[in-house]
Amino acid sequence: MTHPPADSCEHVADLLGVYALDALDPDEAEMVRRHLARCPRCATEVDQHRETVVLLAGGGGPAREQV
Repeated sequence: MTHPPADSCEHVADLLGVYALDALDPDEAEMVRRHLARCPRCATEVDQHRETVVLLAGGGGPAREQV
């Protein structure tokens, strides 16, 4: 059975959300950075993850009370 290369979209896809949070170890982050430099689809996905983080973090209002 063959496995996709470590820097393929298939492999990197699982790391994009963590990368957007700056939570990967340095070696994995560098691999993702290299992949994003040549893959606009994955780069767009990272941008979307980052936009979501900003929206969630910048809610500005108090947390909703639990019922």
